Amino acid sequence: MRRPDDVEMFGWADDVTVTDNDRALWETAEALTDDLLVPVYGVLDDAEASALTDGVAAIEAALAE
Repeated sequence: MRRPDDVEMFGWADDVTVTDNDRALWETAEALTDDLLVPVYGVLDDAEASALTDGVAAIEAALAE
């Protein structure tokens, strides 16, 4: 739903119809993800958070090559 131009990449047909129920379920999943992950990442201090984001950026750059 966030990247409709990428539906085929994820294995869906390009003519998928997204309903209001689909959007509601997506919102529920997003909220659950936040509920589960905020406490996990919330314990990181500034240096640890920077190390994590720097590592993710390095992985992204390596995959882009």
